[in-house]
Amino acid sequence: MGTPPRGSCLRTRTGWQPPADPLATELSLRLEQPLANGRFQLGGLLGSGGMGAVYEAYDAHLGIVVALKVLRDVAPANVAHFRREFCALAGVEHPNLVQLGEFFNDGGRWFYTMELVAGDPFDVWVFQEPALRQARIRAGLVQLSAALDALHRLGKVHCDVKPQNVIVTRAGRVVLIDYGLVSDCHPREPAPEHSPREICGTPEYMAPEQATGACPSSAIDAYALGVMLYEALTGFLPFEGSVQTVLLAKQSEQAMPPSALAIDVPEDLEQLCLELLSIEAARRPNCTQIASRVAGKGRVFGHDAQA
Repeated sequence: MGTPPRGSCLRTRTGWQPPADPLATELSLRLEQPLANGRFQLGGLLGSGGMGAVYEAYDAHLGIVVALKVLRDVAPANVAHFRREFCALAGVEHPNLVQLGEFFNDGGRWFYTMELVAGDPFDVWVFQEPALRQARIRAGLVQLSAALDALHRLGKVHCDVKPQNVIVTRAGRVVLIDYGLVSDCHPREPAPEHSPREICGTPEYMAPEQATGACPSSAIDAYALGVMLYEALTGFLPFEGSVQTVLLAKQSEQAMPPSALAIDVPEDLEQLCLELLSIEAARRPNCTQIASRVAGKGRVFGHDAQA
């Protein structure tokens, strides 16, 4: 299979761009007034989601181009939560984690800056060169598991790992972006009945327990990584259909083995993928185990699979 999975971002001569999104248009109308007294000059739209939209922007104060995310209308409690998580991660430096900049409240317009990572979403990058696909999958797994391991060691769970939140540069650097749903890591146990948790994330990449409002754990990110691996191996998601159909299937069904959908699926990657997609959180390998199992297969530690 040499074509990207359905739903991939549109390829253009200058890179990639997301499909048109009414949310981005809505936010753009609110940005007619200069941000931070004209410090930031907005460029093109890089992406958008439920929490806001990300733009390329020139920071006149620092003299550099950054990525700037404008938050959509959010409740004060959510802003406080996100600001707290932002501060916890702002000083973190890791080659596979996007570097955060500053957090702003500009007359009620909440936004923040971060490193501008130029490249393609993970799924687009994997399928660009069929001859390099397996090498890129392995390189991506090692770097992405390193990024998640760094977050987990800080007691944080990303909660929204998906191809659109993983950008790969021309040099082959894999970068995890968008900390909008980052949460504190808790033991693998359900939330108390008297304290229901809000269900947030992207349904196709959600772990079974995430969809039931369980306490966040590193196993949630491991499951999402398994979905990304499945998609990279086959070109399909492990479960497809309506949101309700997908979420219900994850509670009781095991995904079809990737080798049933695609040829030349490496046995070790298939086994790892199926373990990551285990219904039981405790059965999923952690990030250290993932990297260890993949690392012996070719040169994957650097930015080697890039051509």
